[in-house]
Amino acid sequence: TFEDIHARANGFLQEFNQKLAKRLPPEKRRRVLFVTHGAVAIALTRELFGDRSLPLKVGCCSLTELNQRRGNRDAGILGCYESTKLAWDGHIDGGALRCWGFEDTKMIDGKVCMGSK
Repeated sequence: TFEDIHARANGFLQEFNQKLAKRLPPEKRRRVLFVTHGAVAIALTRELFGDRSLPLKVGCCSLTELNQRRGNRDAGILGCYESTKLAWDGHIDGGALRCWGFEDTKMIDGKVCMGSK
């Protein structure tokens, strides 16, 4: 379900942040790059924003760049970010292909419906 993917993204980000903090001093963890598929990119971005309803469609090879809000350096990772670029495709001639968002998914009984039924 959408709730499940957001919960998994939330759990991953918290665990990732804790492990990163143990392994690297603050000056060595200023930038992080995640390379992933659309649904995960959307869920991670929403968790970092602190808004699971953030409207967002990502396309192939689009980029999302986030910065920690000022004053939130020690507040953890969830809900502490704002965007510089959201699903940006300016580096792609003709724009991103296959843009997709959760709202493009057919749901039955709260679960993603695969196929044409």
